[in-house]
Amino acid sequence: MAVKSDRAKFVPAYSDIGLTPDGGTTWLLPRLMGERRAAEFLLTGQAMGAGDAAEAGLITRAVPHDELPGEVERVIASVASRKGRSGGITRRLMHAGRTAGLRDHLEAEAENIARLAGEEAAKTSIAAFLAR
Repeated sequence: MAVKSDRAKFVPAYSDIGLTPDGGTTWLLPRLMGERRAAEFLLTGQAMGAGDAAEAGLITRAVPHDELPGEVERVIASVASRKGRSGGITRRLMHAGRTAGLRDHLEAEAENIARLAGEEAAKTSIAAFLAR
C-alpha cells in the first residue's frame, strides 16, 4: 500500500540525463500501472501528480496533505488489527501469484486456509462470526 500526500509528484527523470531506470523500476511499474501507462510515464519523463498516480495504480490513494499522518496511522491500525498470521501469508501469496500458475496458486491458497483454520486465532474468530 502506498498512501501519499495530494501534493506528491512523481518524476521519472532518468531519460533527462541519458540513463535507463534502475532499482527494478522497469520490472515493477508495468506490473503496477500496466505496460502502456508505465511506458508513457518512463519514456516521456512527464511528471505525474498524486491523483493521476493513484488512478494509474502507482500508489494506493492520495489524501489531503494535512491528513496524511492520520490516514497512515489508520491504515497501520487496520492492518495490525487483523487476526492471526493471515496478513503476512496473504502478502506472500500475492507475491507468489506473480509467477505461479493458477492451479498451483489455488493449491497454495487452499493449503494456507486449511492450516490457518486450525489455529486458535482463526477458530475463535470463526466461532464469533458464526454466532452473529
